[in-house]
This record gives sequence, structure tokens and C-alpha cells, in this order.
Amino acid sequence: MEILLVSPQKILFKAEAKSVSMRGANGDMQLLSHHAPLLCELSEGDVVIETGSEAKEFKISSGFAEVHDNSATLLVREAVKDSL
Repeated sequence: MEILLVSPQKILFKAEAKSVSMRGANGDMQLLSHHAPLLCELSEGDVVIETGSEAKEFKISSGFAEVHDNSATLLVREAVKDSL
């Protein structure tokens, strides 16, 4: 699954990933390859992107996620990269 994580300042992550975990407005969720189309609001919390060889973690303030055609775009207001 192709993942694009973008803030107003820059592209924070763009690559293939096995899964993405995040907090939506209605609770936590995980996206896997070939996930059904989805458009949702993101809440403050962690976004964890599993690439297979490593995990990248970002703390976000809020945003939106769009999933379609085996790709996910996360548009976030603010994000800070953390180390796992």
C-alpha cells in the first residue's frame, strides 16, 4: 500500500507500507493493503507506519485520511516524528 503523510509545511512520509495505525474521530483504526475506500477525520494521536523492516511513528494534531486504489493519503495539520 502506498502511503503519503503530508502537513502544510512538507511531505513527511511517502513510501510503500504494510500497515498504518491511526486514531480516527470514531476510534482507532488500522489500514492494510487493499483496504476498502475510506474518507475519515483524524484525531490527535499517533500515526504508526509499518514498512516491514521498520516502524515510523508520528504524533499528529488532527487531519483527514483518504484511502482508495491501494493507497492512503493522510493530510495532517501538524506532525512531529517520533522514534520507536
